[in-house]
Amino acid sequence: MKKAVSSGREILIFGNYPERGTEFRTYMMFLLAGIFMSLTGLLSDLVLGNYSKFSLMVKISITFILIFNFLWSRFAGSWKWTNVITVLIIPFFLLPGGWLTNGGMIGGFQYYPVIMAMIITAMSSGWFRIAALFLHFTVFLILIINPEFCNGLEGWSSPDSLASDVAMKRRMIHLFINMVMTGVLFSMYVERIRKQNRLIQENSEKIAVLTNTDGLSQTSSHRHIMEELDNEVARSARYGSDLSILLIDVGFPDDKSVKRPFECRDIILKEVGKTLKNNLRNTDKTGRYGASEFVVILPEQSIAKAVIVAEKLQAVVSVLENAHCEWKGVSTSIGVAQWKVDEPPAFLVSRADSAMIKARESGRNCVISSMD
Repeated sequence: MKKAVSSGREILIFGNYPERGTEFRTYMMFLLAGIFMSLTGLLSDLVLGNYSKFSLMVKISITFILIFNFLWSRFAGSWKWTNVITVLIIPFFLLPGGWLTNGGMIGGFQYYPVIMAMIITAMSSGWFRIAALFLHFTVFLILIINPEFCNGLEGWSSPDSLASDVAMKRRMIHLFINMVMTGVLFSMYVERIRKQNRLIQENSEKIAVLTNTDGLSQTSSHRHIMEELDNEVARSARYGSDLSILLIDVGFPDDKSVKRPFECRDIILKEVGKTLKNNLRNTDKTGRYGASEFVVILPEQSIAKAVIVAEKLQAVVSVLENAHCEWKGVSTSIGVAQWKVDEPPAFLVSRADSAMIKARESGRNCVISSMD
């Protein structure tokens, strides 16, 4: 079940994120902008007393359609087709209706087409976006160029729309509304993108930790520890420093001597991984190498010092016990190898593996170094 990461107000308006994705939430945000645009147009006409019955009918109809689309999309769980309808309403209904009922170039509606284009761009994608924008600007050019439409249609708006003082007031009101809308929409959209990026970054960091960590032992995964070894070999080659590794094979008690042997093996590996991490330096690295094997990377350690570290780890692991599994003591076989100049990491691991096999064949709880 997806967890809500939005505030209660955002959930009420836009839906829960990520249950409701960025595409849906962007659509809802710009749909609200269209509703705001229509309502403020109505308000400006009422304030100036500059409207006709036809202009009120057009704006009320547009507002009703947009509100219906918003409510249906938000609460009915279906928004794909309302998205298409809303995008097509803009060039075919909202743009010409608003233009012709507001005095066209004189009335102040000329500030809105850019906002409408921004809404189309945000709410559509692909070929549909291209087609919708083409229709939008085609209709806009027709309205500007055609002398019958450039200043609206007579009778569709109040005759006072063409009066210079009223027209100037309308332009100032519409310009102010557009400035506010642009600022609010831009800030909301940027904040939403920032929130999404923060969520992506947090999830990426969590994924990186999960990918690089062995889920059972909580040490580095096989892939990650091998990458670390490659890096340490490159560093030693660059600075001429020592580098040694340990390959540790964990011995399990006889299945007949413990209850729930498979469960206990997991517990043993988890405890060994924890013990290894707690008894190494911060610069040392350990990770899961195989089913019951761990690798330990010891930067700037000669083979003699690495053997001492191996014997210390073997001693602390050997006293581990678990009452739940009724086992006491864990045996280990450890192979030690020191990196040689120009030696590939795979060869270093192979020598440590050979030493570990010899230690296991020698009766376990044994440390053998590779002197090859």
